[in-house]
Amino acid sequence: MIPLLGFAQMTLLGAILGGLLAVAFNRYSTHARRSFVRTSVMLAVLSCVPSVALPDDAATKIVLVATHVVAALIIVPALARQTR
Repeated sequence: MIPLLGFAQMTLLGAILGGLLAVAFNRYSTHARRSFVRTSVMLAVLSCVPSVALPDDAATKIVLVATHVVAALIIVPALARQTR
């Protein structure tokens, strides 16, 4: 069972880390948006690894990966629009 508050806190933490990543790419990269999107997609995929490896049943794996994908589909484009 995944507590809703825990899910919200971890999603917020990911968004904050993504925002810091976007700021860093804006400051130090000549192609900030492209670099941010590539890095964010890679990190989102990597964040799904424990969700696939740890649970025993397929339904839990699917739900956990789906929540990662939905969060990334909301957060990454919103932050990418803030990069140059």
